[in-house]
Amino acid sequence: MKAILIVMGVAMLATLFLSKRLFSKDDGNELGGEVVATEAQEVSTIDLVGFDAEGNPEIRIMSDGTLYLVFNFMPPSDLYEDPKAEIFEDFDKQIEAAIGVPVLWDDREFFLIENPKSDTIDKVKSFVESYREKM
Repeated sequence: MKAILIVMGVAMLATLFLSKRLFSKDDGNELGGEVVATEAQEVSTIDLVGFDAEGNPEIRIMSDGTLYLVFNFMPPSDLYEDPKAEIFEDFDKQIEAAIGVPVLWDDREFFLIENPKSDTIDKVKSFVESYREKM
């Protein structure tokens, strides 16, 4: 029983550290301060048009420099039960190929770009806004 509790505790700590970004809060000591877990905050949003008539996706620019590409529907609402929707099964890889940086498909409608380059936003915007024209 004790071993199970230890394993559960370790798993909970691992989940906490994987879901939060860590940074040092300077409290004046020579070791650089205490480690504080925090989530990045959204600082700006860019709306993207032409992808889905039922709701435009957006790029969320986060305080830690990461980007989230967020869709209202994935696959798009008009293709939800359409056989064409299978083209979205590797959508993260399609985005990655178009923008030249790794993309993590974080959740059904959320794509995380952890290390964007200076031209990543423009490339994402171009890819998403022209995607339906290419189908």
